[in-house]
Amino acid sequence: MTKMPSMDTDKLRQTIQASLDKRDAHKAIEIMCENASARQLVWWGCLCAWSTWRPQPPIIEDTAIGIASRWILLGGDEHRRDAANALQTDRVGKCRSLLSAVVNSGGQLQLDSTSHVQPTPDLTNRFVFGFIHTLIGGAGPVRQYEVADHFIQVAVQMIASSASGPQPTPVPMPSVQPIAPVFLPVSSL
Repeated sequence: MTKMPSMDTDKLRQTIQASLDKRDAHKAIEIMCENASARQLVWWGCLCAWSTWRPQPPIIEDTAIGIASRWILLGGDEHRRDAANALQTDRVGKCRSLLSAVVNSGGQLQLDSTSHVQPTPDLTNRFVFGFIHTLIGGAGPVRQYEVADHFIQVAVQMIASSASGPQPTPVPMPSVQPIAPVFLPVSSL
């Protein structure tokens, strides 16, 4: 999978919708992962995870989603380091690829005050692609297409919500009793 330059949101939504019209959700997932920004992809991963484990995700998954969400909402290397530290434990569950997407979102990253600054390539698209397919695979063979279609519908809604112009940015943080996902405008990601 090659990371393409980001499409504008209207073109991305239209291209994804064209794949959906052909009943090819898996192709639409590829298109999303090849063309969306790192922040859009991680947010989409969070939304898909919430929709999978609603109303109460496992605590390990909820913690990882919280780390990824904070990186989306607040940005900064501090939250990328949080993701890297979480990956060093065995307590990340199925969200390992989601946290790897945060860590490998591109740019320089110094893990602690004694380490060297390390360049990180932007591999977000590959890690989110893997994360989405991990969630789809967990649905079992009978429901896989239905789940893939649902996830790409989530992407379309997320992208479409940005078309209505700037909106206040909500602060949905996962908790033991998660709130329903709220769509951030893509323009803020």
